[in-house]
Amino acid sequence: MVDIQDFFKVPSRSAVRKAGSLIKESLLGLAHPEPLELERAYHTLFEWRACHAYVLNAFQAVVRQKLGALNLRHALVAQRLKRMPSIIAKLTRFPKMQADRMYDVIGVRVILKNVTEVDRFHEALRHMKSRHTLQEPVKDYIRHPKDDGYRSLHLVFSYHNDRHPQLDGLKLELQLRTRLQHSWATAVETLGMLRQASFKTGQGDEATREFFRLSGALFSWQETGIMPDYCRGMTPQDLCLRIRDLDRELKLMQTLNAVVVSAQYIEKKQQNFQGFHVLELNAQQGKTQLTAFLSSQLPQAESFYKAREQETQADPAVAVVLIGAGDIRQIKKAYPNYFLNSREFRANLDAALGDFSVCAF
Repeated sequence: MVDIQDFFKVPSRSAVRKAGSLIKESLLGLAHPEPLELERAYHTLFEWRACHAYVLNAFQAVVRQKLGALNLRHALVAQRLKRMPSIIAKLTRFPKMQADRMYDVIGVRVILKNVTEVDRFHEALRHMKSRHTLQEPVKDYIRHPKDDGYRSLHLVFSYHNDRHPQLDGLKLELQLRTRLQHSWATAVETLGMLRQASFKTGQGDEATREFFRLSGALFSWQETGIMPDYCRGMTPQDLCLRIRDLDRELKLMQTLNAVVVSAQYIEKKQQNFQGFHVLELNAQQGKTQLTAFLSSQLPQAESFYKAREQETQADPAVAVVLIGAGDIRQIKKAYPNYFLNSREFRANLDAALGDFSVCAF
């Protein structure tokens, strides 16, 4: 484990809050700070995010241990450090959001076979003896899907570390989802990367958002028998007909099917590589670059991540993220959107439409 004292200086919560507010007000035109002052504010936010990299590495080990104890060894675990553009966008999108209270700078995701396994793992986490505190309430987007079609179970933990109390209280988000839910969510992100529009935050055209809302509702009905509130009064057959009409108009499946990505990466001989990768997608060029770091190289990984974000910030077609998801095969399963791969979503939607006696794509 990397010692945090050899990694970076942990900024105070008040400094982080002040930095986030200054950046937000500057972007909204409410303040006009000097360039050096703004640069320092960004530096503080980068340091704050780096603290979470240490926490991320520690907490994912807890998750993997619990999965092993439950014999859920086929589960896919992935973790990522929130992209700085996403942090800034969240600060500006929500007026009351404060940087030091952001709970999803760390994201750990567990992908399981079905809802039964999700519920089983969730129940185990609720009764887990741990120094890290599970915050209530848990957001159950499986029984209560979001209006955009998103489904998953979100848990927020408050981190605790006896050795480094300066990290106490840092929040991290744990997402539990099924393979079906994961295929839908990554298809939304894939198309968003292709169109350079964040559909998951309400951007993009209404017709495309409706396509994903309805396909999410169809998956919900297929998986749990729950029809989301936003589709109340519709039958599964109604959903299928409208999805087909929208695709005929928008040719979304054709667009997703036509994408080919050239992946350039450092292939690791270890089948179960548990280090970190900086994953970089250029959606316009259709290329994905992976740079690998061992677990002991976390400081170097975070520094490289920061540098690549800053070097590519002017290009909206480029997305960079620091992740931990094992070897290249696991990475492709956990982050298919960074390979513009929606193959599983297309197969799942085809199967769902077939289940309800509607011609597939």
